[in-house]
Amino acid sequence: MSGDGSSIPFEATSFVGRSHEIAEVTRVLSTNRMVSLIGAGGIGKSRLAKVVGRTVADTYRDGVAFVDLSMVPTGRHLTLAIRDRVPGFKQAASLRDQVQDRSCLIILDSCEHLVAPLTEVIHELLSWCPEVRIVATSRVPLSLDGEFRFHVPALSVQSDVDSLVPDAAELFLIRAHATVGAPVPIEQFDDVRRLCQELDGIPLAIELAAAKTASMTPAEISSRLDDRFGLLRNSVRTSKLQHRSLEAVMDWSWEQCSDSARSLWLRFAGVFAGSATLRALEAVCGADGGIAEVVDEMVAQSLLVRECQGTSVRFRMYDTIREFGLTRRGECSALDAGFDRELLRRHADFYSEVARRCGSRFFSPHQRQVVQEVRDEIANIRLAFNRYLSDLDSPEAAARVYSDLWFYWIGCGRLQEAVAWASHLADARAVPASTLWVRGWVSILTGDLNRADSELNECLTTADKEDDSAGAHIYASGLLGAVAAFRGDCNLASSLYTTAIAEAHAAGLVSAEAIFLQQYGEVLAVFGETERAEELCRKSADLCADVGDIWCTAYVLWVRALTCHLRGDHPGAKEWAQRSLQGKKIGNDHLGQALAAEVLAWSLAAEGDLDTAALLEGASGAFWEAVGCPLMGFQALRAERVRCLDRLDRELGRSVLEVKLADGARTGLHRVLGHTRPALGENTEESPSTNSLLREGGSDFLAESAPRSVSAGGAFPGWVALTAREKEIAELVAQGLTNREIAADLYIGMRTVDTHVAHILAKLGVRRRSAVAATLSRDGHRSAG
Repeated sequence: MSGDGSSIPFEATSFVGRSHEIAEVTRVLSTNRMVSLIGAGGIGKSRLAKVVGRTVADTYRDGVAFVDLSMVPTGRHLTLAIRDRVPGFKQAASLRDQVQDRSCLIILDSCEHLVAPLTEVIHELLSWCPEVRIVATSRVPLSLDGEFRFHVPALSVQSDVDSLVPDAAELFLIRAHATVGAPVPIEQFDDVRRLCQELDGIPLAIELAAAKTASMTPAEISSRLDDRFGLLRNSVRTSKLQHRSLEAVMDWSWEQCSDSARSLWLRFAGVFAGSATLRALEAVCGADGGIAEVVDEMVAQSLLVRECQGTSVRFRMYDTIREFGLTRRGECSALDAGFDRELLRRHADFYSEVARRCGSRFFSPHQRQVVQEVRDEIANIRLAFNRYLSDLDSPEAAARVYSDLWFYWIGCGRLQEAVAWASHLADARAVPASTLWVRGWVSILTGDLNRADSELNECLTTADKEDDSAGAHIYASGLLGAVAAFRGDCNLASSLYTTAIAEAHAAGLVSAEAIFLQQYGEVLAVFGETERAEELCRKSADLCADVGDIWCTAYVLWVRALTCHLRGDHPGAKEWAQRSLQGKKIGNDHLGQALAAEVLAWSLAAEGDLDTAALLEGASGAFWEAVGCPLMGFQALRAERVRCLDRLDRELGRSVLEVKLADGARTGLHRVLGHTRPALGENTEESPSTNSLLREGGSDFLAESAPRSVSAGGAFPGWVALTAREKEIAELVAQGLTNREIAADLYIGMRTVDTHVAHILAKLGVRRRSAVAATLSRDGHRSAG
């Protein structure tokens, strides 16, 4: 998160008017820590909050977090949804701990259905987090002490200056222009002003009315709304004055829909959280077929909003439209018989399958897409989990969803959410073995070794009673090796890891084999057996390269960085630590980032970059304090951290060091690493290429310390002196690529390429790049790997 408000989602359409409201809310926020934007549905609360957030973003060191609570159906996942969006360490013990030292604005959007649980959360934040401020949007006040209630008015329907167009009319004109592809004729401007007055300036009502200009003039729309208003004034269903015109438009939109569109409206409103793909709509709501055409109809009528997220197209329903659909459910039982257990089950089963498919595809070249899909679908997956536990009384199905998301909990920094989900499964009649090993792994990483020991041993017992084709007992056995290692019993850890690796290989469980080879290598490195550690990690890297994995590879790279550091090769340690950090971009793996940051800090300190090392130690130290398990409990790693801090203390001085550590902790690990990477010459793209990382992750990725020999016929003086990376770059130089093109191809920094090329020229004894190509051409050499 940055101070530019970039975490606030942008709307597909422009924001119109409200200059006075923006200025007033900004002023109020400067003197009040809790501001609630109160107003009717469709009044524009959310868009006003977003604009205010972007206006004041630079005021907050840690920026602005926008939390859409319309996607959170109950208080069960409220805190988790907030933690997903706010800055700080996701694995902190609580939301309070996560943001306690942060300076940020949190926008909580659509709060009305969560008032009771929200009051407790907000009260704690305001009491313990002095630099946090909150803006909430709600149809009702939250009734909190210190809450400043700003009632959001409708758009102005009259202008103080006759020559100016009122905000409401300007909104209509802009949206109508977009609908018909041409401006509204000037002679219709008076009709537009009158229509906007009849709509009370409510933005959603105006937008829906503007969508009708494809077939009617503003005057014709107005005449129909007049008739509708007459009916609504006597309607028992409408009690609030500001809702009458809005319901008129909604009611009218309802009547314009086909029966199929009404049915989809009801079903979407009743079962989905947030947005959904067309495939989801077809699976859950499309029993009768033809859903795509119905979705097109609803998008055309502004009842569904089409959103593009990368290569995915999703459909979202405005909250007011959703609520209108819910009010019609009781009146339309004959039209739609889908609000029953079967519809809820179809929704839960669909998103259960999403979780299963993503879990099965994670250890593959598709990791980045899998992680993004789960992020897009997590609101509906959470809803499915809840429904299995409550509406559908199927805790076993809920447990399967939990275990299928193992990679999301462990590889994407969601350990605290994993703990919360596990607590909801505590009363399940029977927990499958696949869930137990995932719970055990989460317990290890959150520092609860006793619980992990119990859950993993229970997994072994349960697996004996089940059809354990997925190898739950293998995962449990290997993870018990981790428990033993964390407790300092290297012999038991070695025995358990060796057994698990052999069983995984025999069963063809590549992911388990690669993971436990890496973990075993990590344990051996920590206990001083660096050569055996590298041998195991080389095997893990080969398996990862075969399937296109990045996540496990990044941990292998971290072990390589660690062994380099332990041998005193600090440049090598920095290189491998940075490459490990590249791999951690795909899932925001906080643990992996903290481990790599530690080795990076130790090596920087050894080379004399004390300021950067101190910042990194401060940031990683805050992470370890939050999770309560410094350096995963390994005493040898903790000793390295202590040695680094002692050195910084001696050379910087205690007072300077304390300031640097505090700066690092306050800035946060992610941002400190972001500032560090460019200075070290690392590529700063959003996420690494799979191929670029696996060039270092295949069978040769550890070969720099022991270059392969080449045949006598293909060798030439100096070639054997090149490292694996230099050989790779030499061949690209021979192909005529510039240094900039090589940097782009290998996803490394320009300065890194410049250094490598200089070394290549020196080792080959040539002065020009063309001589490299000539040498390779002369000897007919092609790298063996």
